[in-house]
Amino acid sequence: MPDNPIDLLVIGAGIAGLLAARELTDKHGLRVAILDKSRGVGGRMATRRDGEATYDHGAQFFSATNPRFKAWVDHWLEQRVVKMWFDQFSDEPPMFRYAAFPSMTAVAKKLVEGLEIHRQTKVISAAHESGGWVLKTEVGNTFRAPKLLINAPVPQAMEILDAGGTQLKTDDDAFLRSIKYAKTIAAMVELETPSHLPNPGRLKLDPPEPVAWIADNQQKGVSGLPAVTIHSGHEFAEKYFDEPDEVRVPILVEAALPYLKAKVVSAKGHRWKFAHRLTEHNRDFFADPTLGLWMAGDSFHAPKVEGAAMSGLLAADSIAASA
Repeated sequence: MPDNPIDLLVIGAGIAGLLAARELTDKHGLRVAILDKSRGVGGRMATRRDGEATYDHGAQFFSATNPRFKAWVDHWLEQRVVKMWFDQFSDEPPMFRYAAFPSMTAVAKKLVEGLEIHRQTKVISAAHESGGWVLKTEVGNTFRAPKLLINAPVPQAMEILDAGGTQLKTDDDAFLRSIKYAKTIAAMVELETPSHLPNPGRLKLDPPEPVAWIADNQQKGVSGLPAVTIHSGHEFAEKYFDEPDEVRVPILVEAALPYLKAKVVSAKGHRWKFAHRLTEHNRDFFADPTLGLWMAGDSFHAPKVEGAAMSGLLAADSIAASA
């Protein structure tokens, strides 16, 4: 590990935190340390393997409409970690939708190369002391730096700040605590034979209850075996979020079977508590430079992957300008 002190701590290895860390490390020479509670990276750009079946079970694709983010996507296309998956839904104008290749974690794995990352490191508190930040982890380790970027859903960020006794300005605190989210439940289903989803292997349902979206991981090139991901609608997730998989997953599978037209081999569930931001606002990121505190991710700028990415890039600009 480098002997020079850490300039910036980043909580969360989602795309916003990784892009911010990448830019601040490569363009500005900062020492950035990323802390993430998981073994992997990518946040909701998530992939799960179950035997020979593989599932993208979080974000399924992303757009690239902002020139700055498009430049990153073009670079990833050249590196063959991204591919164009499809160009439109039936009810929307043409727009390329990209998927990471061979699975949605590939972008995060590429971004994190060469960065300092501490995996399986759950931060439980962040305290502002003596002009800097002191982060404590679940196992009792401590990290210190003058600046902090939190790339996590705002309620989780506030829990960490509250646990450290950090007090924000009254208006900032009220704004951050006002941000609300919708839940989603994912069902990961292995099939005996390929699904009957139309090429290229995605189906958006309207009305989106109980199923909002179905993706064929085999057609997408993610899984060697027939395997689909089913995402619930928000109303279903709100109603069944605290029920066991034995209750909620069969309901989703049953609703999807008319589109799959294949026998189910196995089915597992995953809950996304902060799947989509519901609260509308116009902030690209949160910043309190006097505290040396920033927050970024799809809680800001715009929803989904591109919104999170742009939030991270713009937060990085602000952090660099505060030096």
